[in-house]
Amino acid sequence: MDTLQVGVFDFSFGYNYLKRDEAYDYSPYVNCLFSGDPKFVSITDKDFHPTTGSVLIGAGANATVLQDIEGTNRDLNNPTLGCYESN
Repeated sequence: MDTLQVGVFDFSFGYNYLKRDEAYDYSPYVNCLFSGDPKFVSITDKDFHPTTGSVLIGAGANATVLQDIEGTNRDLNNPTLGCYESN
């Protein structure tokens, strides 16, 4: 994970999906997705489970986290980016 230091405030971004309307090239954001459709079940209903064809599937880091937020086993080699694993 990368760390950017700005004054006394430090923050890190690694393996994230960040929605942007224009291209973004900023070196501290490594292994982040800025484009592509996450294909969530329903943003309106706040159901952020990725569905088939989502750019999030297989885009995560090899994880030491064995399960997602709901207890679903993670793919340890190619996990889904985010808190929900897609099987």
